[in-house]
Amino acid sequence: MIGKLLTGALLVLTVPALAAVTALSVGTSTQRCIASSGTAPAPEATFTAEALLPDSGPTPTPEPTSGGCVPGVGASPAAAAIPAGTSADVAAAVRTGLAYVGVTGGWYQRCDQLACRAYGYANSGYVSAHTHWLAMLATGHAHPGDPCPPLGSFVFFNTGRPDGHVSLVVQADPSGCDPNVIQITANEIFDRATGNHGGVYQLSLGRLEGMYLGGHGYLGWSDPVCAGALLPAGARPVAAGS
Repeated sequence: MIGKLLTGALLVLTVPALAAVTALSVGTSTQRCIASSGTAPAPEATFTAEALLPDSGPTPTPEPTSGGCVPGVGASPAAAAIPAGTSADVAAAVRTGLAYVGVTGGWYQRCDQLACRAYGYANSGYVSAHTHWLAMLATGHAHPGDPCPPLGSFVFFNTGRPDGHVSLVVQADPSGCDPNVIQITANEIFDRATGNHGGVYQLSLGRLEGMYLGGHGYLGWSDPVCAGALLPAGARPVAAGS
């Protein structure tokens, strides 16, 4: 899929065939699911960047092994609340991305692959999130420093490590650019707290920003452009019952 987001809308050139997934909610379930007093410091982020050539071959889609809510961190999506007027491919990508929330393993050092999987790709086609960001800058798909990523876009971070990090936006802020309203999915972020290995979580953009370089690691967002291989036609990105 090669697409471009302009003023929050995706202009589709090609769209991978995505299987239907269970309707899931974006909402504010993160706050309902976080079991803390609100005064404890956020857990330290674990390494979320891609390993060397992580997309060089296909990897099995991990089976969900939890009910979608890891106690104390992350969130559990429920009935989908996709804004009216959202393009079909973005809506499908958001639902697919949310369906991975609660998976407890299988995505260690595969943030770029996870982001592109939402759009029906087996792999991202880039060596790392950092090289993906550089490609978006070079091709005009990047929006450096823009604090208002639209629904379905990719947000990139400098983590202080060579490969960086990328996440999928599963909820935008319809009334502004509040990073605590904008929701994203991310791999590994709470693995240390949960004992998972390559788990997938939902959290606010603001919370993730605070985990990298003292809150200064956010690079910006890009259109959801990937260069990898598509999943086979009719393949289901996530297992049934997730």
